[in-house]
Order: sequence, then structure tokens, then C-alpha cells
Amino acid sequence: MIPTYNCEKQITRVLDSINEIGIIDFRQIIVIDNQSKDSTRKKIMNHPLYLDKSIRLFEPENNNGLGGSHKLAFDYAIQNSFTHVAIFHGDDQGSYQDLINMMKLISESSKDFSILGTRFGFGSSLINYSKVRRIGNLCLNLLFSVRTRKFLTDLGSGVNIFCMEDIRKIDYYELTDSLTFNYELLLNICHSKFVFQYFPIEWKEYDQISNAKGLNIFFKALIILLFYSPRKVFNRIKTRYVMREVNH
Repeated sequence: MIPTYNCEKQITRVLDSINEIGIIDFRQIIVIDNQSKDSTRKKIMNHPLYLDKSIRLFEPENNNGLGGSHKLAFDYAIQNSFTHVAIFHGDDQGSYQDLINMMKLISESSKDFSILGTRFGFGSSLINYSKVRRIGNLCLNLLFSVRTRKFLTDLGSGVNIFCMEDIRKIDYYELTDSLTFNYELLLNICHSKFVFQYFPIEWKEYDQISNAKGLNIFFKALIILLFYSPRKVFNRIKTRYVMREVNH
């Protein structure tokens, strides 16, 4: 799933990289455009991958934030009995080749698990990433590691593959719709002792317009950490967000 919001300058590069390397073993690639106000949707619909139906485009009824896009992707995976959901942000900060390498690790394993991209682990590469944001992220990684008693090197990059056998046991609709969705999800994964591993990724910033306001996200993360309590396991989702497919 490729979440997008106002990525008109970057989404073509993302789709070009997919077109160049190939879809490989992904069963489906869907884009969820979260009510973009620019030409993101037009760029997607004019791309060869969309025109030859290699990717599908969906749009939620409302702007549900990054967390909402994850929830829609998880819903879609459950409905289609998919084993994993790969999340790859549409703002061209991550590397599609990293995602392919992550998927190969899962496909070559006899066990199902989640694999999370880390921007701050050994072997990771940060390009044009400010020192202030690095320090802020490293501080949060340390605090969350102490809280979970697990060594965490990233709380939520834009390149992740989630094991649906685990995700469906988390009431993810109880989690936030905001950019800190991954923080809450990771806490639930750690509390439930689900198996996951990190994979070092390349992360770059050039012409991206970040929706994350540094200090705001930092303090939200501290609040999440302070007031976190384990979510209950659920049997079925009672309320779902709705998205519709954008057809040719």
C-alpha cells in the first residue's frame, strides 16, 4: 500500500522506481490517496502502471490521516486473506529496492513475522536529514526502548512490512489516525510479543513537504508513552472506514 497526500512532485518518481525494478512477488499494489489537494491523483492516473492496471488507486470518503490509511490497508488485507501488508510512503523518501530486499527476507523464511525499516540502525543511510530531527528521534527511540524493554531503533519509518496474522489480533481502530499511528502500533506489537525485526534503509529528504511538525510530534510521542495501556484483542472490526476505487 502506498499512502499519498499532496505528493505531486514525488509520486511519479516512486511509481517510476516500481516500474523500473518491477512488482516482483507482490500480489497487488494499491495507492490510497488521502484527499490530496494538489495534482497527486492526476499524476497517478497518468502513469503507465495505472494505465496498464498494474496498480489500483483508492480514495477514502474522508481524510483519515496516515493512521487511517493504514487501517484501510489492514482492512483490505483481511478481506482478501493476505499474509502481509507492505507500506511504502508515496513521498519518495524511502527506497523501493529496500522494500524488495525486506520482502525477500520474509519470503525466504519458514516463519511469518513483521519487518520494519529503520532509519537509525546500523547500516542505515540518512541523506539531508537535520541533526535536530536525528537527536529527537534517537531520544524517543531510547525512551520507547526503556518502556518496552526492547531495543528499538525506529518508531515508524515509511517502509514497513506487517504480518497480518499479528495485526488482526490488535484492535487497530482504537489507535490514532495521526502521524503517530506507528508509535502506538509498535507499542502494541511489543506488548503482544509479536516477532519482528529491523532492516536498515536509505532515507532521503529533498523536495518533500513534511506533514510532521517536529516538536508537536515529539510531545505527542511522549504523551503516548506516558499514557499507553495495552489494547484488547478483538474478533472482528465493528466499524470500518470506507474507501472507493478510482477507475479509469
